[in-house]
Amino acid sequence: MVMHDGRVLTVNAKENEDLFWGLPGAGANFGIATRFKFKLTKVARNVLAGDVVRFPKGEGPPIFNSGKTRFELIKQWTGFYATAPDECSALLVLAGQGPVVARIAYIPKEEADCGGDDVEEVTTPTTSSLRGCWGRAEPSSIKLGRAAFQPIMSSATALINTVKPRNYWNGLQKMGQFKSSFYYQKGVNVEGAIPDDVLQKLTDLAKECPVSNDGSAIILMTMGGKLKELRPGDGPSSDVMGRMNWWVLIIAQFPQGAEKPELRQRCIDWVRKTYEVVKPLGFFGSLPKPSKNDNDNGGALHSDEATEYWTTVIGELYGSNWPRLRELKRKYDPENFFSLNRNIKPAEDCA
Repeated sequence: MVMHDGRVLTVNAKENEDLFWGLPGAGANFGIATRFKFKLTKVARNVLAGDVVRFPKGEGPPIFNSGKTRFELIKQWTGFYATAPDECSALLVLAGQGPVVARIAYIPKEEADCGGDDVEEVTTPTTSSLRGCWGRAEPSSIKLGRAAFQPIMSSATALINTVKPRNYWNGLQKMGQFKSSFYYQKGVNVEGAIPDDVLQKLTDLAKECPVSNDGSAIILMTMGGKLKELRPGDGPSSDVMGRMNWWVLIIAQFPQGAEKPELRQRCIDWVRKTYEVVKPLGFFGSLPKPSKNDNDNGGALHSDEATEYWTTVIGELYGSNWPRLRELKRKYDPENFFSLNRNIKPAEDCA
């Protein structure tokens, strides 16, 4: 790692270990990393994943009606993930007047009995094809995945169900990639459950989205898993990362960009209006707030809006680790050379 004075340091769990602690999440404040060594996590080669598309009660073709209102579908999914295994992951997509889309995945760490073979993709996502595509005993990860999601998979009629065995890299990682376009988005990390009144407001606001396309929606993403094992001192942002339950993203796509300024502004206004509903759920407000002087970025960021934002929340982002990070900054970059970032000023400048 190249430091502000040109020194090159080796940083790991045994050398400069205090700096090693501060790099994940705050590293741009201390130097330039020129070489990395990563520890990979082994996951199953084959996973169960796909989309479940349901029309709410009273919407869409009667034959594909789920029998549940939009709010009931959302409430069921959020309730399921309150106690779901860590291997269960999902995005719940609320897109205007359209159906409710749940993108689910069951991702175990390792596959015990698949023999390392890649799954042959199934073209027809039916229950029979799920069971018969292997030509041999189904891997345990797929069996466990179907069992884990059974409570919500069997609860209502689906218009489309593409859940099937997929190769982790060639299948799961290539699902739902955003195409190049113009987007505006805001998001918030939520601690605890999302209250019913907020879910109802999000349900109503989704219908007000001024555009209808694949890139515009309110997205509820489950957090948890390894994040839940973090303790405040494990890393710079572990104080808050370990408390995340949901990530709520509001995003609008306007392909014409500046060519249609009125539509662009309506998309931005919708995102901001919806964001105000979930903003109070963010966990930053529950953490001790450093003084304004502690968070003064000194104009280091490039936009007034960004500077104002980080002036308010930079200390809250790191929670109880904030004083420790300021001391690290004083030790490794006392003149704040690396300041064009989410800046942590040296402790001596924060008195």
